[in-house]
Amino acid sequence: MSRLEVFQISYRNRSYNAAIIPNVFTDNNERIIIGCHSLDSALFDVEKGYPDNEAQYIDESIYAFLDDEYFKLSCEEFVKIAKKYLD
Repeated sequence: MSRLEVFQISYRNRSYNAAIIPNVFTDNNERIIIGCHSLDSALFDVEKGYPDNEAQYIDESIYAFLDDEYFKLSCEEFVKIAKKYLD
């Protein structure tokens, strides 16, 4: 099992998990960024929208968001979850 490539995205002096994985929708070598749900909550409010331009910029660079606990999984398990929930 390969290790999930997790990195930190900083927003408003907090760090959030994100991962780079193979695009689960195509067979090419394209990769996508998946952010954690807590980052999604910090970046966008359903009633108020984006709190600032930085939040919108970050949000637009992320393909989708998954629950925070999934970022502890192996790459294979994480990709399987991504396929299940994002398909």
